[in-house]
Amino acid sequence: MVQIWSEASIPQLNSVNYVNKRVEELFDQGSKEFDREKRKKIYQEIQSILSTDAPYVFLVYGLGWTFLNKRVHPNSPTRLGVNYERHKWWIE
Repeated sequence: MVQIWSEASIPQLNSVNYVNKRVEELFDQGSKEFDREKRKKIYQEIQSILSTDAPYVFLVYGLGWTFLNKRVHPNSPTRLGVNYERHKWWIE
């Protein structure tokens, strides 16, 4: 997840231009911490900061698509893997 919240990932994955140096420091600490409980606290602090900053506000939840008819051919998910381009579907 560090790529999504990293300043270095603007604009590729961090498309909202979120920058929080403390979050980046914590990700760095977490990647180097071998003690499970200490690492857990580091990532809990990251989650707390992100939930307070709210760089994203998710307004909808996409459901997965199940196809019961083999004649329906969806395309592959988008590069981020979060959605299908339904206008590219076709029926055999």
